Amino acid sequence: MGTGRAILIMRQNPRMDFTREIVELATRNPAYDPQLEDSRAPYVLSLIKERRLEDEIVRILCEAIPNVDLDDWDGVHQLELAWLLVREGYACLKETIYGRYTQTTCEHDFYALEEGIIEHDGLEGLLAVAERNGQVLSQNAGFTPDFWTYGKAVQESLEKLELAGKDKPSIKLFLSAYFRFKELGGRDSSLARELQEDAYELVRECVEQKKVARVPVRWIHRLSDDQVLKLAHEFLETRDKKRLCLYLAIFSRRKFPLGTECLLQLLNRPIRRTLFNERLLDALALCSAPEVRSLALEILGDRRIDPTHWDLLRFNYQDGDGCLLSAKIKSCRSQHKIHGAAISCIQIYEEQTTQDCREPLLALYDRCPCSYCRGNIVDLLRAAGVCPSEIEEEFPYDACSHRDGYR
Repeated sequence: MGTGRAILIMRQNPRMDFTREIVELATRNPAYDPQLEDSRAPYVLSLIKERRLEDEIVRILCEAIPNVDLDDWDGVHQLELAWLLVREGYACLKETIYGRYTQTTCEHDFYALEEGIIEHDGLEGLLAVAERNGQVLSQNAGFTPDFWTYGKAVQESLEKLELAGKDKPSIKLFLSAYFRFKELGGRDSSLARELQEDAYELVRECVEQKKVARVPVRWIHRLSDDQVLKLAHEFLETRDKKRLCLYLAIFSRRKFPLGTECLLQLLNRPIRRTLFNERLLDALALCSAPEVRSLALEILGDRRIDPTHWDLLRFNYQDGDGCLLSAKIKSCRSQHKIHGAAISCIQIYEEQTTQDCREPLLALYDRCPCSYCRGNIVDLLRAAGVCPSEIEEEFPYDACSHRDGYR
Protein backbone atom coordinates (compact mmCIF):
# COMPACT_ATOMS: atom_id res chain seq x y z
CA MET A 1 0.00 0.00 0.00
CA GLY A 2 2.95 2.32 0.43
CA THR A 3 2.38 3.57 3.96
CA GLY A 4 5.24 4.95 6.03
CA ARG A 5 4.55 2.20 8.54
CA ALA A 6 6.88 -0.07 6.55
CA ILE A 7 9.92 2.05 7.45
CA LEU A 8 8.93 2.14 11.12
CA ILE A 9 8.45 -1.65 11.21
CA MET A 10 11.93 -2.12 9.73
CA ARG A 11 13.46 0.13 12.35
CA GLN A 12 11.62 -1.65 15.14
CA ASN A 13 12.83 -5.04 13.84
CA PRO A 14 16.49 -4.54 12.82
CA ARG A 15 17.26 -8.28 12.76
CA MET A 16 14.33 -9.26 10.56
CA ASP A 17 15.25 -9.92 6.92
CA PHE A 18 13.07 -7.96 4.45
CA THR A 19 15.25 -8.57 1.38
CA ARG A 20 12.67 -10.66 -0.50
CA GLU A 21 9.93 -8.09 0.03
CA ILE A 22 12.16 -5.19 -1.03
CA VAL A 23 13.31 -7.01 -4.19
CA GLU A 24 9.65 -7.62 -5.03
CA LEU A 25 8.88 -3.91 -4.61
CA ALA A 26 11.89 -2.97 -6.73
CA THR A 27 10.91 -5.16 -9.69
CA ARG A 28 7.11 -4.87 -9.63
CA ASN A 29 5.21 -1.59 -9.51
CA PRO A 30 3.28 -1.78 -6.23
CA ALA A 31 0.94 1.15 -7.00
CA TYR A 32 -2.81 0.57 -7.21
CA ASP A 33 -3.12 3.07 -10.08
CA PRO A 34 0.38 3.84 -11.42
CA GLN A 35 -0.83 6.56 -13.77
CA LEU A 36 -2.60 8.49 -11.02
CA GLU A 37 -0.13 7.86 -8.21
CA ASP A 38 2.98 8.91 -10.11
CA SER A 39 6.21 7.08 -9.39
CA ARG A 40 6.64 4.72 -6.43
CA ALA A 41 10.39 4.60 -7.08
CA PRO A 42 11.34 7.25 -4.43
CA TYR A 43 9.38 5.30 -1.81
CA VAL A 44 11.03 2.00 -2.78
CA LEU A 45 14.46 3.66 -2.77
CA SER A 46 13.91 4.77 0.83
CA LEU A 47 13.25 1.12 1.79
CA ILE A 48 16.32 -0.05 -0.13
CA LYS A 49 18.54 2.50 1.63
CA GLU A 50 17.03 1.68 5.01
CA ARG A 51 18.37 -1.89 4.66
CA ARG A 52 21.45 -0.97 2.59
CA LEU A 53 20.43 -3.17 -0.33
CA GLU A 54 21.60 -0.78 -3.05
CA ASP A 55 24.27 -3.15 -4.46
CA GLU A 56 21.83 -6.06 -4.66
CA ILE A 57 19.10 -4.01 -6.37
CA VAL A 58 21.58 -2.43 -8.81
CA ARG A 59 22.75 -5.90 -9.83
CA ILE A 60 19.15 -7.01 -10.44
CA LEU A 61 18.29 -3.89 -12.45
CA CYS A 62 21.44 -4.09 -14.57
CA GLU A 63 20.35 -7.58 -15.61
CA ALA A 64 16.70 -6.62 -16.13
CA ILE A 65 16.81 -3.29 -17.99
CA PRO A 66 18.28 -4.53 -21.31
CA ASN A 67 15.14 -6.63 -21.86
CA VAL A 68 12.48 -5.05 -19.63
CA ASP A 69 9.06 -4.36 -21.21
CA LEU A 70 8.64 -0.57 -21.15
CA ASP A 71 5.04 -0.88 -22.30
CA ASP A 72 4.30 -2.26 -18.84
CA TRP A 73 4.11 -0.43 -15.49
CA ASP A 74 6.60 -2.83 -13.90
CA GLY A 75 9.17 -1.97 -16.55
CA VAL A 76 8.56 1.77 -16.21
CA HIS A 77 8.93 1.42 -12.43
CA GLN A 78 12.29 -0.38 -12.79
CA LEU A 79 13.55 2.33 -15.14
CA GLU A 80 12.50 5.12 -12.74
CA LEU A 81 14.18 3.35 -9.84
CA ALA A 82 17.33 2.84 -11.92
CA TRP A 83 17.60 6.58 -12.60
CA LEU A 84 17.28 7.34 -8.88
CA LEU A 85 20.12 4.92 -8.19
CA VAL A 86 22.19 6.62 -10.90
CA ARG A 87 21.82 9.79 -8.83
CA GLU A 88 23.14 7.82 -5.86
CA GLY A 89 26.33 7.23 -7.82
CA TYR A 90 25.72 3.90 -9.59
CA ALA A 91 27.09 4.80 -13.03
CA CYS A 92 26.78 1.21 -14.27
CA LEU A 93 23.02 1.67 -14.42
CA LYS A 94 23.38 4.77 -16.57
CA GLU A 95 25.54 2.78 -18.99
CA THR A 96 22.90 0.04 -19.04
CA ILE A 97 20.09 2.51 -19.81
CA TYR A 98 22.05 4.19 -22.60
CA GLY A 99 22.97 0.77 -23.97
CA ARG A 100 19.30 -0.15 -24.18
CA TYR A 101 18.51 3.19 -25.82
CA THR A 102 21.13 2.90 -28.55
CA GLN A 103 20.07 -0.64 -29.42
CA THR A 104 16.26 -0.50 -29.23
CA THR A 105 14.19 -0.54 -32.42
CA CYS A 106 10.82 -0.34 -30.66
CA GLU A 107 9.32 3.16 -31.08
CA HIS A 108 7.47 3.02 -27.73
CA ASP A 109 10.64 2.01 -25.86
CA PHE A 110 12.53 4.71 -27.73
CA TYR A 111 10.21 7.42 -26.41
CA ALA A 112 10.00 5.95 -22.90
CA LEU A 113 13.78 5.90 -22.52
CA GLU A 114 14.24 9.40 -23.93
CA GLU A 115 12.00 11.02 -21.35
CA GLY A 116 14.18 9.75 -18.48
CA ILE A 117 17.44 10.49 -20.28
CA ILE A 118 16.52 14.16 -20.79
CA GLU A 119 14.95 14.57 -17.34
CA HIS A 120 17.88 13.09 -15.43
CA ASP A 121 20.84 13.88 -17.71
CA GLY A 122 20.02 17.42 -18.81
CA LEU A 123 21.96 18.80 -21.77
CA GLU A 124 24.15 15.69 -22.02
CA GLY A 125 21.01 13.59 -22.31
CA LEU A 126 19.40 15.93 -24.83
CA LEU A 127 22.50 15.82 -27.05
CA ALA A 128 22.42 12.01 -26.92
CA VAL A 129 18.72 12.00 -27.83
CA ALA A 130 19.31 14.43 -30.71
CA GLU A 131 22.12 12.30 -32.11
CA ARG A 132 20.17 9.06 -31.80
CA ASN A 133 17.06 10.55 -33.39
CA GLY A 134 19.13 11.93 -36.23
CA GLN A 135 20.58 8.47 -36.86
CA VAL A 136 17.06 7.00 -37.03
CA LEU A 137 15.87 9.81 -39.33
CA SER A 138 18.77 9.13 -41.72
CA GLN A 139 17.43 5.58 -42.13
CA ASN A 140 13.69 6.34 -41.89
CA ALA A 141 12.52 9.73 -43.17
CA GLY A 142 8.98 9.00 -41.91
CA PHE A 143 10.10 8.76 -38.28
CA THR A 144 8.84 11.55 -35.99
CA PRO A 145 10.88 12.52 -32.90
CA ASP A 146 8.81 13.09 -29.76
CA PHE A 147 8.91 16.89 -29.89
CA TRP A 148 5.57 17.03 -28.08
CA THR A 149 7.35 15.78 -24.96
CA TYR A 150 10.73 17.49 -25.14
CA GLY A 151 10.23 20.31 -27.65
CA LYS A 152 10.55 22.89 -24.87
CA ALA A 153 13.93 21.43 -23.83
CA VAL A 154 15.09 21.60 -27.47
CA GLN A 155 14.03 25.24 -27.74
CA GLU A 156 15.81 26.19 -24.51
CA SER A 157 19.06 24.53 -25.65
CA LEU A 158 18.82 25.47 -29.33
CA GLU A 159 22.13 27.35 -29.54
CA LYS A 160 24.10 24.48 -28.01
CA LEU A 161 22.36 21.94 -30.25
CA GLU A 162 23.12 24.02 -33.34
CA LEU A 163 26.76 24.28 -32.26
CA ALA A 164 26.94 20.48 -31.84
CA GLY A 165 25.20 20.05 -35.20
CA LYS A 166 28.13 21.67 -37.02
CA ASP A 167 30.26 18.61 -36.29
CA LYS A 168 27.54 15.94 -36.14
CA PRO A 169 25.28 15.50 -39.19
CA SER A 170 22.81 13.42 -37.16
CA ILE A 171 22.13 16.32 -34.76
CA LYS A 172 21.78 18.69 -37.74
CA LEU A 173 19.19 16.32 -39.22
CA PHE A 174 17.37 16.21 -35.87
CA LEU A 175 17.21 20.02 -35.79
CA SER A 176 15.85 20.13 -39.34
CA ALA A 177 13.02 17.85 -38.21
CA TYR A 178 12.41 20.13 -35.22
CA PHE A 179 12.15 23.25 -37.40
CA ARG A 180 9.69 21.44 -39.71
CA PHE A 181 7.65 20.50 -36.64
CA LYS A 182 7.56 24.16 -35.60
CA GLU A 183 6.51 25.28 -39.10
CA LEU A 184 3.60 22.83 -39.08
CA GLY A 185 2.38 24.32 -35.81
CA GLY A 186 3.01 21.54 -33.32
CA ARG A 187 0.67 20.92 -30.41
CA ASP A 188 1.10 24.34 -28.77
CA SER A 189 -0.12 26.23 -31.84
CA SER A 190 -3.17 23.99 -32.28
CA LEU A 191 -4.14 24.63 -28.66
CA ALA A 192 -3.68 28.36 -29.19
CA ARG A 193 -6.04 28.26 -32.16
CA GLU A 194 -8.55 26.26 -30.11
CA LEU A 195 -8.51 28.89 -27.35
CA GLN A 196 -9.53 31.52 -29.89
CA GLU A 197 -12.69 29.59 -30.78
CA ASP A 198 -15.94 29.96 -28.85
CA ALA A 199 -16.24 27.28 -26.15
CA TYR A 200 -19.99 26.91 -26.70
CA GLU A 201 -19.51 26.15 -30.41
CA LEU A 202 -16.80 23.59 -29.62
CA VAL A 203 -19.06 21.86 -27.08
CA ARG A 204 -22.11 21.91 -29.38
CA GLU A 205 -20.11 20.41 -32.24
CA CYS A 206 -18.78 17.71 -29.92
CA VAL A 207 -22.30 16.80 -28.75
CA GLU A 208 -23.78 16.82 -32.25
CA GLN A 209 -21.05 14.68 -33.79
CA LYS A 210 -21.14 12.08 -30.96
CA LYS A 211 -17.58 10.94 -31.76
CA VAL A 212 -16.19 11.04 -28.22
CA ALA A 213 -17.26 9.63 -24.85
CA ARG A 214 -16.87 12.94 -22.99
CA VAL A 215 -16.68 16.63 -23.76
CA PRO A 216 -13.13 17.88 -23.01
CA VAL A 217 -13.02 19.40 -19.52
CA ARG A 218 -10.97 22.39 -20.70
CA TRP A 219 -13.90 23.42 -22.93
CA ILE A 220 -16.44 23.00 -20.15
CA HIS A 221 -14.49 25.29 -17.81
CA ARG A 222 -14.42 28.01 -20.47
CA LEU A 223 -18.23 28.12 -20.80
CA SER A 224 -19.96 31.18 -19.39
CA ASP A 225 -22.94 30.77 -17.04
CA ASP A 226 -25.28 31.89 -19.84
CA GLN A 227 -23.82 29.26 -22.17
CA VAL A 228 -24.29 26.56 -19.52
CA LEU A 229 -27.92 27.65 -19.16
CA LYS A 230 -28.40 27.47 -22.93
CA LEU A 231 -26.93 23.96 -23.01
CA ALA A 232 -29.27 22.93 -20.16
CA HIS A 233 -32.32 23.94 -22.23
CA GLU A 234 -30.94 22.05 -25.23
CA PHE A 235 -30.39 19.01 -23.00
CA LEU A 236 -34.07 18.96 -21.98
CA GLU A 237 -35.12 19.06 -25.64
CA THR A 238 -32.81 16.20 -26.66
CA ARG A 239 -34.02 12.61 -27.04
CA ASP A 240 -30.88 10.94 -28.39
CA LYS A 241 -29.34 8.89 -25.53
CA LYS A 242 -25.72 9.36 -26.61
CA ARG A 243 -26.16 13.12 -26.85
CA LEU A 244 -27.88 13.12 -23.47
CA CYS A 245 -24.85 11.38 -21.95
CA LEU A 246 -22.53 13.98 -23.48
CA TYR A 247 -24.66 16.80 -22.06
CA LEU A 248 -24.62 15.13 -18.64
CA ALA A 249 -20.82 15.00 -18.78
CA ILE A 250 -20.96 18.80 -18.92
CA PHE A 251 -23.27 18.99 -15.90
CA SER A 252 -20.98 16.74 -13.88
CA ARG A 253 -18.48 19.62 -14.06
CA ARG A 254 -20.83 22.62 -14.08
CA LYS A 255 -23.96 22.58 -11.91
CA PHE A 256 -27.20 22.00 -13.84
CA PRO A 257 -28.92 25.40 -13.66
CA LEU A 258 -32.58 24.37 -14.08
CA GLY A 259 -33.11 22.61 -10.74
CA THR A 260 -32.92 18.98 -9.69
CA GLU A 261 -36.51 17.87 -10.27
CA CYS A 262 -36.16 17.35 -14.02
CA LEU A 263 -32.91 15.40 -13.51
CA LEU A 264 -34.46 13.15 -10.87
CA GLN A 265 -37.36 12.39 -13.20
CA LEU A 266 -34.91 11.09 -15.80
CA LEU A 267 -33.31 8.54 -13.42
CA ASN A 268 -34.11 5.00 -14.55
CA ARG A 269 -35.34 2.77 -11.74
CA PRO A 270 -34.41 0.37 -10.38
CA ILE A 271 -31.02 2.10 -10.44
CA ARG A 272 -28.76 -0.05 -12.60
CA ARG A 273 -25.25 0.62 -13.81
CA THR A 274 -25.84 2.18 -17.22
CA LEU A 275 -23.82 5.00 -18.75
CA PHE A 276 -26.88 7.27 -18.65
CA ASN A 277 -27.55 6.61 -14.95
CA GLU A 278 -23.86 7.02 -14.07
CA ARG A 279 -23.67 10.40 -15.80
CA LEU A 280 -26.98 11.50 -14.28
CA LEU A 281 -25.81 10.66 -10.76
CA ASP A 282 -22.57 12.54 -11.41
CA ALA A 283 -24.61 15.62 -12.36
CA LEU A 284 -26.86 15.30 -9.30
CA ALA A 285 -23.77 15.19 -7.05
CA LEU A 286 -23.36 18.95 -7.64
CA CYS A 287 -26.93 19.66 -6.48
CA SER A 288 -28.23 20.42 -2.99
CA ALA A 289 -31.82 19.36 -2.30
CA PRO A 290 -33.72 17.11 0.16
CA GLU A 291 -34.58 14.78 -2.75
CA VAL A 292 -30.91 14.36 -3.60
CA ARG A 293 -30.11 13.54 0.03
CA SER A 294 -32.86 10.91 0.03
CA LEU A 295 -31.36 9.44 -3.15
CA ALA A 296 -27.91 9.40 -1.52
CA LEU A 297 -29.23 7.45 1.47
CA GLU A 298 -30.98 5.04 -0.89
CA ILE A 299 -27.73 4.44 -2.76
CA LEU A 300 -25.78 3.96 0.47
CA GLY A 301 -28.21 1.19 1.34
CA ASP A 302 -27.79 -0.60 -2.00
CA ARG A 303 -24.60 -2.70 -2.27
CA ARG A 304 -25.05 -3.07 -6.03
CA ILE A 305 -24.41 0.62 -6.65
CA ASP A 306 -20.78 1.75 -6.86
CA PRO A 307 -19.52 3.74 -3.84
CA THR A 308 -18.29 6.50 -6.18
CA HIS A 309 -21.89 7.76 -6.05
CA TRP A 310 -21.82 8.32 -2.30
CA ASP A 311 -20.64 11.78 -3.33
CA LEU A 312 -24.33 12.69 -3.60
CA LEU A 313 -23.80 13.70 0.05
CA ARG A 314 -21.23 16.26 -1.01
CA PHE A 315 -23.71 19.17 -0.77
CA ASN A 316 -26.32 17.26 1.22
CA TYR A 317 -24.32 16.20 4.29
CA GLN A 318 -25.69 16.23 7.85
CA ASP A 319 -23.95 15.73 11.19
CA GLY A 320 -23.87 12.04 12.04
CA ASP A 321 -23.41 10.89 8.44
CA GLY A 322 -19.83 9.97 9.35
CA CYS A 323 -21.07 6.94 11.31
CA LEU A 324 -23.15 5.81 8.33
CA LEU A 325 -20.23 6.20 5.92
CA SER A 326 -17.88 4.40 8.31
CA ALA A 327 -20.20 1.39 8.55
CA LYS A 328 -20.53 1.23 4.76
CA ILE A 329 -16.74 1.45 4.28
CA LYS A 330 -16.22 -1.48 6.65
CA SER A 331 -18.66 -3.55 4.57
CA CYS A 332 -16.68 -2.96 1.34
CA ARG A 333 -14.76 -6.06 0.34
CA SER A 334 -13.00 -5.32 -2.96
CA GLN A 335 -10.17 -2.85 -3.47
CA HIS A 336 -12.17 -1.25 -6.27
CA LYS A 337 -15.08 -0.47 -3.96
CA ILE A 338 -12.80 0.78 -1.18
CA HIS A 339 -11.11 3.09 -3.68
CA GLY A 340 -14.51 4.32 -4.90
CA ALA A 341 -15.54 5.01 -1.31
CA ALA A 342 -12.31 6.97 -0.77
CA ILE A 343 -12.93 9.15 -3.83
CA SER A 344 -16.46 9.93 -2.63
CA CYS A 345 -15.48 10.65 0.98
CA ILE A 346 -12.65 12.93 -0.12
CA GLN A 347 -15.08 14.94 -2.24
CA ILE A 348 -17.60 15.08 0.61
CA TYR A 349 -15.14 16.25 3.26
CA GLU A 350 -13.46 18.73 0.95
CA GLU A 351 -16.83 20.51 1.07
CA GLN A 352 -17.67 19.70 4.70
CA THR A 353 -14.90 20.43 7.20
CA THR A 354 -16.11 18.60 10.30
CA GLN A 355 -14.68 16.38 13.03
CA ASP A 356 -17.39 13.92 11.97
CA CYS A 357 -14.94 12.90 9.21
CA ARG A 358 -12.60 11.11 11.63
CA GLU A 359 -14.13 7.65 11.73
CA PRO A 360 -14.75 7.14 7.97
CA LEU A 361 -11.41 8.65 6.93
CA LEU A 362 -9.45 6.53 9.41
CA ALA A 363 -11.25 3.44 8.10
CA LEU A 364 -10.14 4.42 4.61
CA TYR A 365 -6.56 5.27 5.62
CA ASP A 366 -5.91 1.67 6.66
CA ARG A 367 -7.69 0.06 3.70
CA CYS A 368 -7.45 2.33 0.67
CA PRO A 369 -4.91 0.92 -1.84
CA CYS A 370 -4.25 4.31 -3.48
CA SER A 371 -1.46 6.45 -2.00
CA TYR A 372 -2.73 9.56 -3.79
CA CYS A 373 -6.09 9.23 -2.01
CA ARG A 374 -4.29 8.51 1.27
CA GLY A 375 -2.47 11.83 1.00
CA ASN A 376 -5.79 13.62 0.55
CA ILE A 377 -7.23 11.72 3.52
CA VAL A 378 -4.40 12.93 5.77
CA ASP A 379 -4.90 16.50 4.54
CA LEU A 380 -8.60 16.32 5.49
CA LEU A 381 -7.91 14.79 8.91
CA ARG A 382 -5.43 17.59 9.61
CA ALA A 383 -7.86 20.27 8.40
CA ALA A 384 -10.50 18.96 10.80
CA GLY A 385 -7.96 18.73 13.65
CA VAL A 386 -8.47 14.98 14.15
CA CYS A 387 -5.32 13.41 12.67
CA PRO A 388 -3.94 10.79 15.12
CA SER A 389 -0.34 11.11 16.32
CA GLU A 390 0.60 7.65 14.98
CA ILE A 391 -0.35 8.75 11.46
CA GLU A 392 1.63 11.97 11.86
CA GLU A 393 4.63 9.85 12.89
CA GLU A 394 4.55 7.52 9.89
CA PHE A 395 3.20 9.80 7.17
CA PRO A 396 6.53 11.54 6.34
CA TYR A 397 7.71 8.15 5.01
CA ASP A 398 4.52 7.44 3.00
CA ALA A 399 4.73 6.84 -0.76
CA CYS A 400 2.60 9.92 -1.40
CA SER A 401 4.92 12.13 0.64
CA HIS A 402 7.26 12.10 -2.37
CA ARG A 403 4.69 13.67 -4.69
CA ASP A 404 4.50 17.39 -5.46
CA GLY A 405 3.04 19.29 -2.54
CA TYR A 406 4.54 16.99 0.11
CA ARG A 407 8.22 17.42 -0.70
